[in-house]
Amino acid sequence: MKSYQSWAIFVVLTIIPPSFSDNTDSTFLLGDEFRKDPSPQKQLVVYVVDNLSSISREYLDSSVKICHQVLNEDALLANGTSEVVEFKDNLKKFLQKYDVSDRNVETNFNLIGELAIILEKYFKMSEDNMTPVSKIILNILNEYRSDFENINNESVRKYTLLVDGFSDMFAQSKDHMGAQALVWFEKFKSFSKFSDRFRALLDYIVEIRINS
Repeated sequence: MKSYQSWAIFVVLTIIPPSFSDNTDSTFLLGDEFRKDPSPQKQLVVYVVDNLSSISREYLDSSVKICHQVLNEDALLANGTSEVVEFKDNLKKFLQKYDVSDRNVETNFNLIGELAIILEKYFKMSEDNMTPVSKIILNILNEYRSDFENINNESVRKYTLLVDGFSDMFAQSKDHMGAQALVWFEKFKSFSKFSDRFRALLDYIVEIRINS
């Protein structure tokens, strides 16, 4: 069975450093005074936070449409087994949270994580643990395999552009950065893996927000 570990933005969710998760409230709430500050460091924060918000929001918007389609599948509507009911209830709870959420970055990532848990249960389930009902649910989800993959691939592409854009903005502002920031940037550029660069970027943003 094909692994679906890449379905959700695990490229992002699994590489978010603890320091970022622990400081989401202060990191994501950028007031007018902060946004209007012309300093290069703060404008880098605005750029990153705004992009995190839009990319995660677009990911959710697209995923929610598919979830509604999944719930309307005849094979689920006509099935009253406890496992199907639980699966549908979990999806409905996710959709309800999506409808009433304030759509900030922290909420977006939490919702993405919740959806991933619901779907990965079946995408990663071993044959030994799969019941006849589980196979029904998985078969339905597999009908939307390419849709989920397209959402994921587009999000990964945008996150890669975010990291590259951050790097370009930093390089253009090097003359206005302190010595410590320049040392950090050289280390950042030395990373070849996207995951390492993304972690470093988020740590840098958290550090600026903590000290601002």
